[in-house]
Amino acid sequence: MLTDERDTPPKRALVAGLGVMGSIHLRVLGQIEAVEVVAAVDPSEERRAAARAGRPGLRTFAEIGEAIAATSPDFACLAAPATQLPALAAE
Repeated sequence: MLTDERDTPPKRALVAGLGVMGSIHLRVLGQIEAVEVVAAVDPSEERRAAARAGRPGLRTFAEIGEAIAATSPDFACLAAPATQLPALAAE
């Protein structure tokens, strides 16, 4: 039996990295009805503050492990420099 997608809760997303690409991912994910952005992660307080200013109520974190523990996302978008991806993925 097919289910109506409107009856399915949105997937909970975390965006890690709030530079140019991460900010784009944050904006695009926020426009998808089937996605709820539950957290954004960046070591820069300035970038976290900018993300909160654009999305009131968005929870932001400096560390991805803390964000995962606090928000239980269904998936994470890793928008960080390639050299940092293995460490982020391991968390």
